Amino acid sequence: MDYLERLLTPRQVAELEGCGLTTVYKRLTDGEYTAVKDGVKTLISSASVARRRESLPQAQYNVRRGIFGIPSKANAASNVTADTSKRPRGQPRRITAQQQTEVAVP
Repeated sequence: MDYLERLLTPRQVAELEGCGLTTVYKRLTDGEYTAVKDGVKTLISSASVARRRESLPQAQYNVRRGIFGIPSKANAASNVTADTSKRPRGQPRRITAQQQTEVAVP
């Protein structure tokens, strides 16, 4: 560890990372952070926190469509005809006769 490197307490790391202390200590045991002991204090290097953040995957949006019961846009558009007319809040959507026959259990 570099001598001039900033050392953070687990509480400071938890605040920076937006997680709890338990998560910080779990990441310490998993080796995601580099830490030193100063008496009874545990100090985590800021470089290891930055290294962990850089190793996180890039966020991707609209990738999970079609997985876990979420229909893809193509399937959703073909199965449901959207009723574009405004309805009062709390009122159910009107279901056409065709949609009722598709949903009905034999």
